Amino acid sequence: MDHWPGSSTTHTLPALKKGRPRKEDKSKALDGSEGHPVVDHGSLTAANLYRKGRHLEWTTLGTNDTGRKLIARGEAVKIFPASRPEWHPEPQVSVKHQAEQGANFLRTRYPDVDIASELIREELEETSRLSSEVQIFDPYAGNLLSVVSCGARTGRNASFLAFPMGQTGCDLNISGISCTKKNNTLFKPSASPAWSFDTPIQQIASCPNHSSARKETTIAVRTGGGTKLLSVEHRPNLLHGLVAKEITSFTRSDTANQRVVDFLFHGQTVEDLAFLAVNDAGSVFRHNLLDTQGRMLPVYTHSISSPKDPFWRLASLPDSNTCLLLSSTRLETVDFRAPNIALSLATVQGLKTVFTSVEGLQLDNMIRVASTEEIIWIDYRFPLRPVVGIKHHRQQDRTLHMQSLMFGKGKCIPLTFLTSCKNGLVTVYDVSQGLDNFVHLNSLPYAIPHLPVIGSRRVGQAVFRHPSDPGDNAALVLQLSDRGSIHRLDIELNLSDRAFEALGRTHDWSQDMFALERSMETAAIEVGQVSGRSYTEVDMEPVYKRIYGLDQCSPPADDPDTFYDTLDALPNFWQNAEAPVEQVLTTFDIAFRSGPDPGNLSRTDFFTGSAINSLRGYRTLVQDRLPYEELAKRSEWHHDWTNTLRRFVPDISDSTQEMQDNFKRFDLLLDDYRPGPSLRTETEAREQLTLDLALAIDVYAPHAVQAEPDHFLDDALETMSRATEAMSIGIPEPPPVQFGFLRPAVREHYGRLQEEKRREYPLGVRLLLNEWTVGTDPHEYQYHDPYDNSEPSAAPARAGKKTEKPSAAEVRTQPARMPPVIATAPMAPPPIAASQPARTRPTAQSQDASTFRTRSQPTQLPPSSQSSQSQETMFPSTQVLPGPFGGRPAPVKKKSVKKRMGGF
Repeated sequence: MDHWPGSSTTHTLPALKKGRPRKEDKSKALDGSEGHPVVDHGSLTAANLYRKGRHLEWTTLGTNDTGRKLIARGEAVKIFPASRPEWHPEPQVSVKHQAEQGANFLRTRYPDVDIASELIREELEETSRLSSEVQIFDPYAGNLLSVVSCGARTGRNASFLAFPMGQTGCDLNISGISCTKKNNTLFKPSASPAWSFDTPIQQIASCPNHSSARKETTIAVRTGGGTKLLSVEHRPNLLHGLVAKEITSFTRSDTANQRVVDFLFHGQTVEDLAFLAVNDAGSVFRHNLLDTQGRMLPVYTHSISSPKDPFWRLASLPDSNTCLLLSSTRLETVDFRAPNIALSLATVQGLKTVFTSVEGLQLDNMIRVASTEEIIWIDYRFPLRPVVGIKHHRQQDRTLHMQSLMFGKGKCIPLTFLTSCKNGLVTVYDVSQGLDNFVHLNSLPYAIPHLPVIGSRRVGQAVFRHPSDPGDNAALVLQLSDRGSIHRLDIELNLSDRAFEALGRTHDWSQDMFALERSMETAAIEVGQVSGRSYTEVDMEPVYKRIYGLDQCSPPADDPDTFYDTLDALPNFWQNAEAPVEQVLTTFDIAFRSGPDPGNLSRTDFFTGSAINSLRGYRTLVQDRLPYEELAKRSEWHHDWTNTLRRFVPDISDSTQEMQDNFKRFDLLLDDYRPGPSLRTETEAREQLTLDLALAIDVYAPHAVQAEPDHFLDDALETMSRATEAMSIGIPEPPPVQFGFLRPAVREHYGRLQEEKRREYPLGVRLLLNEWTVGTDPHEYQYHDPYDNSEPSAAPARAGKKTEKPSAAEVRTQPARMPPVIATAPMAPPPIAASQPARTRPTAQSQDASTFRTRSQPTQLPPSSQSSQSQETMFPSTQVLPGPFGGRPAPVKKKSVKKRMGGF
């Protein structure tokens, strides 16, 4: 076989550049040049000259179009029903919620076990991460559909299909598939399993049949608990047509305490047959089938383990002492005679490219390797340079799998089938050697008809031709779904224009098979007590409508007498109230309490409705007949919340008509097909919303907001205490905290009969609330920054009380005063004016004072209090206060005299 010309040089990192190589240089070194021709859409591929007789002619890689193609002989047929119910995905619950549920379960079931919630959350996060990775790609998932061949008494080979079945996939089904006299393949499935395991099956592989005289064969089944080797013997007189016996089993302890990810049967003769397995660390183990002790011997240990990517695959070679070992980035040849030595055949080209599958040597001496970018053909006789590569242009898919089958007379046409577990696309590649000794792409890659399996994933694929079939151009494509159903598609290679024969029966079902199919149509997965953890949301609206007859009930009739009685009782609500009212009320609350009690009470009054919530109520609102002013006059406290509610509902307005016009932007689009009831319902809803908001704007209180009376301190004692504080030179302690409308009560559960205790608040809280007077109008509140020198130092007047300005005559009659004496003391800081005036307290003083002091700085009283004073008296401050200006002046340091150092 001749090779196509290609560049075998690869890019290396520049040796002359110093420092760390750049990112683009690394990508060039990793990508490199393929070194082999790659067939891609629109590319010129490769060309070469070859000798044809006495002349030289050009030949190219992709121009040898022979016109042969696989044709489907019919539609895809289901030959085995689904044996697993449809799995409904669990609702998405956050990890935090799952951790709370787990902690609650442990506290309820095992109160003596103390497990931290953080530990549960970490385990759940790790489980969620592993589950998401397995959904993308599971390196431990192998092919679950295998063809088993063995000899029969008639001299013809018998074949079986081995696949898992059952709700959990723990049962192994081995059903026969025979070749009829009309060269049709007939599948006779069995509804009962041939073997059962404790854990779900992950991979099935069968031993090749090297002799038709041998009536038994060996299959390997890998589960979550280990690997078992079973002996299968053909017995046509039995129920399943065979007998299965266990030969040996292997656990993790036999494979260096690591899980097995792939295995196969290796050998060309019966004496050389061996069982090879590779674990997730890349170590290869071998078991001789003739060894009765069941020993698993290590033959190769990978030097560089990659725990982050435990992907390893095996493929056989003609030599019984060698095999192919594939990782995600490298293809190697392992020789059992040389310990821990492997020859690298190929590596991935690209940072995101990984290998997905490998197929051993076929009759054309080719090794096929699939990656996420292309399929590579390697000649085993010259393995260091691939022959050709073909881009498959599929998305990043690590479940791509290859299988080849020989077609044509003499089996000289190898066809490669590329399948995936994520979809049903099957692509056929026709690559073989031509008469010019070059490998050609005989036709562009094409796809065979789709196989519509029952389920979301394909967990098993097989391209099969019965050993007893005399034809070499027909085959079967089988696919196993994740629900256990098997679909079949018959294909045949079209080498001539002859018509295909009619396809006969494809399967023969018993009554048990039909019963299995019917049972799966309505079956559901039995999860037991685990189903209690699921979150279910059910809409109970139809149930309530049927119980209470909400669909048939009509709106209550509008009673005019009840409405007008309620309207007349609104102004006298506070005088006619039977029970004392302790909370604030809106206009709707007053209207609701003024009318009769409704028949169907609810937990909230605004869901119940009243006589005002009607069409008459809206008309009364439009005509401005609701007694807002009378309610406000007869209430101790009233406030309009229009500005506050406008922040949440910008459409609120003082005008009823303007508010209703604002709500028209929520109307449906007008068209010629809208019925009249729809328009009336829309108008009534808009009017009702306007009425509800209008009734919620005004708020009334049964008593005014004022300071609570102090029952814990006598008035005379309070007066004497305040007088004593005023005469002292210290800073008076702020008064207790006074509450207005909301007054907290300190009560003890076990001391309810005792006298109520007075609650003491910290000094900082009392200082902050000292400047605020209970009952002050918040709209007249003005904040003054005490540290801003630009503002006037005079304290603001008491909010809510206006001071009278003196007349001009009074100003003229005031005697002239001498200017104040400026002391030589250090400059004091600017006065800190409180945002609210200090609380007035009765003081006992022996002399009139026209000024009061704040932090040793005089603050003038309002002019009304100064008119009766003739002069201002200045008092020196003897109190040491904190701050940069609050202390006494520092002593004056004497000037140090320089000492004579000596001499004159």
